[in-house]
Amino acid sequence: MGLAAALHALSRGLLNASLRIDPHNDTNMRAFARAATKTPPSRKGGEIKDSTIVEECLEVSRQLHAAGFPRKRVFCTSNTNDYCDTGSSLHPTLAADFAAVGLSFVTNLPWAVHEMKT
Repeated sequence: MGLAAALHALSRGLLNASLRIDPHNDTNMRAFARAATKTPPSRKGGEIKDSTIVEECLEVSRQLHAAGFPRKRVFCTSNTNDYCDTGSSLHPTLAADFAAVGLSFVTNLPWAVHEMKT
């Protein structure tokens, strides 16, 4: 199997194993507030996409945490410009939000896989 076919099969497998999250007014409003106040990951303001992803992930993690879900939850992005401070550490605002729901942060997929296995 060629690389392109293998990546396509991996992508299809991930999509088939995923669950769709329906839009929710509470997460949408929190995402809008992040963008309006330029709260990371929306540093430039008006960037709603990353804010929506974060708020939806936080909500799922919040619900899993409240239900006593025992397994690790990891947020993975290579977008260090918007998610990290001047170094490679998660921005303190996001770090507090992630810690509150037991969500780990990584910046690459191999690291995410490692975190899930340990």
